[in-house]
Amino acid sequence: MELFSLIESYPLETLLGVLSSLALGYLLRISFSQRQRLNSINQTIISAFTPELNRLTENQDKVIDVMDDTAYRKHEASIRDNLERLPFIQRYRLRKAWERLAYGENKEQGKFLCYEQYADCYSISENKKLRNLAIHRINSILKICA
Repeated sequence: MELFSLIESYPLETLLGVLSSLALGYLLRISFSQRQRLNSINQTIISAFTPELNRLTENQDKVIDVMDDTAYRKHEASIRDNLERLPFIQRYRLRKAWERLAYGENKEQGKFLCYEQYADCYSISENKKLRNLAIHRINSILKICA
């Protein structure tokens, strides 16, 4: 009874309170669905890069054997298919990290051969350097998606 008398006494405030509660609930639901969608996109990208990262960290395979054309195609498809569905800042950061992984840092070279910086090296120390570089660059992509 007392609730009804309050509503009768303050109809505008009651209506405003109800509408505010509904708006807050709607925004929380939208936010939750957006987070689920982003988590799904990020997990897709992470799952594309994880096998190569695991091979680089756990095995002593040559970098060129891990970062081959098949890996590039899988990585590029994952980035291409999911990049536009990400928020602007994450999209920008992911695009830059992908370009560093796929094409290297040297802008004068242009974007020629994919994963060319991981070309087969006969030197063990050079292979170790390239392995660490590839691991670092893949980790930077995974950190953006985490």
